[in-house]
Amino acid sequence: MPGMYSMANIVGDLALTSEGRQVMYTMPHVYGKEVADLTGAGTAGTAADRVSALAARQQGIVTSLKALDADVNRLLGTAGGDGVNAVIELSPKDVPLTTLLVFEYLRRRGLVVATSHCHSSLKRGLPEELRRSVETKHPYSATARPGASRLFFVWKEGPAALVTSPLTHAPIVGDSSIARFLCRTHQLPIYEGAGGSDAASLALAAEVDRFLDVAKSLQRGTDKERAKHYKTINGLLHKQPFLAAGTAAPSLADFAVWAALESAGVRKTACKMGDIARWDGDMRKQPELAFLVANEEDEGATEAAAAVASGGASGAAGAGGSEQTKACVVM
Repeated sequence: MPGMYSMANIVGDLALTSEGRQVMYTMPHVYGKEVADLTGAGTAGTAADRVSALAARQQGIVTSLKALDADVNRLLGTAGGDGVNAVIELSPKDVPLTTLLVFEYLRRRGLVVATSHCHSSLKRGLPEELRRSVETKHPYSATARPGASRLFFVWKEGPAALVTSPLTHAPIVGDSSIARFLCRTHQLPIYEGAGGSDAASLALAAEVDRFLDVAKSLQRGTDKERAKHYKTINGLLHKQPFLAAGTAAPSLADFAVWAALESAGVRKTACKMGDIARWDGDMRKQPELAFLVANEEDEGATEAAAAVASGGASGAAGAGGSEQTKACVVM
């Protein structure tokens, strides 16, 4: 009994005839039509014609892929810009504050937009202040430039890491490394001044790199190591307003050191030195720190009230010592 589909016996002859292809549904032979359209010779062309047709067809595919790539870049807003599309993994238990401060610097200048996602590995919900720090609906996101970076934050357990391509398997790991990468991507003045290869820009970048190492030591080092850094930093700030020499505004060095002191919970200890306290007050006025300072306004008001009460109880003898305490209060 014949089956639903019948095929000719190809053992003796590999060429299937049209009579042998008896199937339920018939479709036109598209390749023959394409060859005819491309060469005008039809399927009966010579071998050279068929090779030329194949080459033309492949070239057409390449041209179409290039056009598609251009359309994707245009839609992503990266065509002709210096931005990057990347995924940043970060943990709420060990927040990479330097990265978030650089991100805020970029966002306020229309150089980045971002979305965020909480990974299933998180045992607890994400704190509200952290969620707001990378809020998708942000007033500055709508003003992003055509060459802005697109970042996708994933809150999960583990070290901070940035991935630009899943094919390279070479993530950029660590808070300072990610912050440096973002600064270099957009040639930010907080890292390399005016940019380029001039001596001043290279000197600033080298000095910032040195303070990024100091920041790591402040965050992970011992109390003895921190005390040594406090003394060095206080001496520098006695001669200049910010950490990097010759800068009239905070650089990445200032953001990294301040973030390290805050993350380690020793910022107020460092503020016992007068010049660090003055610098800390200047840093907390920076717009990039607004989302952090806002969370401590209530705490700062409580500490200020306690300091005033303590000063009144101690009388004139305690008036001199209270000035240093007031310098460390969050305002």
